[in-house]
Amino acid sequence: MNYEHYTADYDESLQCAILNGDAKAESVGAWMSMGAEGGSIMLHNVGPDNTTSAFKHVDRPNSNSGPGQENINLDCFALAKRYELKAKIKLVDENGFPFACDKNASKHIECGTFCPLFNFVHLSDGNDQHLPLPNNIKTPWMPEEFNEYHSIFEVTQTFLDSVAAGFVMKGPRTGVNIIYDDISLTEYSGSLNTTSVAETDVLDGPCSFLVVSGDAEIGDINDWEIKDVISGELVVYPEGPGDKTKSYQHKSRTHVSSGPGQDLNTTCLVEGK
Repeated sequence: MNYEHYTADYDESLQCAILNGDAKAESVGAWMSMGAEGGSIMLHNVGPDNTTSAFKHVDRPNSNSGPGQENINLDCFALAKRYELKAKIKLVDENGFPFACDKNASKHIECGTFCPLFNFVHLSDGNDQHLPLPNNIKTPWMPEEFNEYHSIFEVTQTFLDSVAAGFVMKGPRTGVNIIYDDISLTEYSGSLNTTSVAETDVLDGPCSFLVVSGDAEIGDINDWEIKDVISGELVVYPEGPGDKTKSYQHKSRTHVSSGPGQDLNTTCLVEGK
C-alpha cells in the first residue's frame, strides 16, 4: 500500500476529542498512563521536525501500558463521517538507545518487537470494548527518527452511546519508552486511494476474536498450527457438530503435549480483564 507522506502542521484549532496534542504547550495536560497503569508521562526536550519538545512515557510496566486520555468528548464524532488520527512517535529502550520495532510482528514469539498501536477503549453494555486503529504507514520503522502514524476510521452508534470512552497507545515491550508529539484527530475529507478504513462493525476490529478460523465451515486451517511437541498433522475432517459438515482434526499425535493452537495478538489483552 502506497502512502503519501503528510506534512501538514499540527493545528490546535481543529482538535476536539484529543486535548493537548502538541507538547509546545509545555504541560502534559490530559495525558496519563492508560491500559496497564504505571510509569510517568513527562516532557522531553527533543521533538519531531527539529523542535525542542515532545511527550514521553517512561517506566511502562508492560506492553499494555501507554499514554492516553480518558473521558474524551464523544460529541466530536458523528455517524457516516470518517476521522483521521495522526501522530509522530519515537521509541527508546531502557538505556536510552533508539529502539527498532517491527510493524509486521504479529506472533506471540515476536511480541518483544511490537510497534505502537492506538486503541479506543470504552464501556458498552457493561463490558470493555476496544477499537484498534492500525497504522496505515507500512514502511519500516526508522529508530533514529520520529515515525509518522496515520489511521482512518469510522464510528458506530454503539460507540457514540458508550460511556467512559478514552484511548491509549500501547504495544512496545516493557522497558521501551514512548516519545510522541503532534497527536491529531480530525475529520477526514481526503481520498481513500492510498489508505484504508479501520473496521468498526464490532467496535474492536482485529481484537473481535483472539482465536481466528474457529469455525471449520468457513475458516482456514492454515490459521492453526501444531504446538509444543510437533507431531502428526492438521486436516479438515468431513464431519462436524450438529448440522455442520466440517471440523478440524489433529491426527497421528505422538506426545501428550502435542496439540493444535494459535499465537495470540497480545496487544489485544489488558491486564486484569
